[in-house]
Amino acid sequence: MKVKLTPELCYLAGLQSRSNSERNAIGISTNNKKLEEHFIDIALNSLGIEPNHLLIEKTDGRYRAFFYHSKLGGQLHKISESCSILFRFPNANSRSYMAGILDMAGRVSGKSLYIDGITVQEALMLQHFGVHMSGNRIKDISRLIALANGFSIMAGSIEAALQYKAQKQQQMSKP
Repeated sequence: MKVKLTPELCYLAGLQSRSNSERNAIGISTNNKKLEEHFIDIALNSLGIEPNHLLIEKTDGRYRAFFYHSKLGGQLHKISESCSILFRFPNANSRSYMAGILDMAGRVSGKSLYIDGITVQEALMLQHFGVHMSGNRIKDISRLIALANGFSIMAGSIEAALQYKAQKQQQMSKP
């Protein structure tokens, strides 16, 4: 059965591509409350998951939310496996898929942005959109932020963090 791709489903596939959970368990484990709330919102409102099927935990400062759905889990896995074919063009689905990856695996270190565990397919997909990489470091941060903006809950805070670090560096370099 073919699944109709939506931005919400593609975002979830991006999140799930970084998950260590089993194939039929769809969820996240993060220390970001906003990300957990966004995941819960998509599960309940966009996917129609019943609230009593959604499992939510908070342990040691980490938020964990997940549900079991073997059919959807298989579909998300297929989306991730064929991302470079499905997402050749910068439309809402490809942008939301990359936003899911950025939200789950993106990190700022110094003046650089990294996506941990990025695959060759995902790097190729980013290159199609004009975002170049060196290993797992993003060379064109502003392009990635523009690509994910509107879909990523982290894009704005990453951009703000990088701007703040650049300002601090400028202040320190002035005599």
